[in-house]
Amino acid sequence: TFGALGCYSFQPTKPLGAFGDAGMVVTNDTELAERCRRARVHGATAKHHHASIGGNYRMDALQGAVLREKLPLLPEWLARRRAHARAYSEALAGVENLVLPGERPEAEPNGALYTVRVTSGRRDAVVRALAERGVESAVHYPLPLHRQRALLELGLGEPEGAHPVAERASREVLSLPLYPELSEAARAHVVRSLVAALR
Repeated sequence: TFGALGCYSFQPTKPLGAFGDAGMVVTNDTELAERCRRARVHGATAKHHHASIGGNYRMDALQGAVLREKLPLLPEWLARRRAHARAYSEALAGVENLVLPGERPEAEPNGALYTVRVTSGRRDAVVRALAERGVESAVHYPLPLHRQRALLELGLGEPEGAHPVAERASREVLSLPLYPELSEAARAHVVRSLVAALR
């Protein structure tokens, strides 16, 4: 990780997903590691002794067992996801009113999502058109962080217009189906359906 902490979600739809919700925090900072351990058990330092606020953030044994079995399969799953993403990018290159995800040369995408931007102002209509053709899509994410009610109520949010790039992106983003078992025929159907919906 680039920071003091690295956080991983093992929510079932992630590239490495548990059976239910799970997650992991990694750090090489001993003090931060201890604070994380405390937070996951209601802030307890010992049974019935709480030094800080925390919650029940323990990962149960079932989730750990599922992840342990799935972990050896992850490299192949990621390779398939990346191959599907490359195929989408090749097939959709140059399509009008569509911005494809970029890649940085120093990083390798994990293929968790293949999110495009529909720049014509018709994203929601495109979502409906895809659904009519049997293509499931998703919007990740429709409301930018600075406009979330929880942050606004804490005084941490910002007014509409404070972050115009994030706000525009939230109106344009659309994630296409991307999973290891996606067939070439299904992927081709997604591409045809998207191109037709953008016309």
